[in-house]
Amino acid sequence: MMKINVFHVKSQLGSKQSFRFEVTPTEIDLDSLDVDGNILVEGEVVNIGSTLEINGVISTKIVRNCNRCLKDYTAVVKIPFMEKFQLVSAKVERDTEQSYFTGDEIDITGIIRESLLLSEPMKPICDEFCKGLCSKCGTNLNEKVCSCIKTDMDPRLSVLQKLLKE
Repeated sequence: MMKINVFHVKSQLGSKQSFRFEVTPTEIDLDSLDVDGNILVEGEVVNIGSTLEINGVISTKIVRNCNRCLKDYTAVVKIPFMEKFQLVSAKVERDTEQSYFTGDEIDITGIIRESLLLSEPMKPICDEFCKGLCSKCGTNLNEKVCSCIKTDMDPRLSVLQKLLKE
């Protein structure tokens, strides 16, 4: 659990407090990601009036599988996050877009977990210039050139090919 004690910050407008956590993926129920090492969370809490603003950066290494060449690679990840929290009181009407806290602690575990999961790419790629695999023989084209003949053409473009031959 990553809980920030905000006792001193919440009482004075403009006050700031830094925080730093280092946790394992298991501690924040993040076993679905292949995290290489620990997760470092650093940031600051700022009292901006009726709310406390939490800004920070999540740093870690995640092992991913390239969607093009199917090789595993380690990505160094730095994810910024920001969340505003308002103290729960009987006078304030709750808004679904606003985060709330009670007492002197704010738990940011859920925010960190959500930020890491949402930052994962749909199709991870080891390098923007990754050539992928040969569609005929399966050779990793980043490592060597295969001897397959590359004459496959989209059948919808065959009419254009005929025009070029004329």
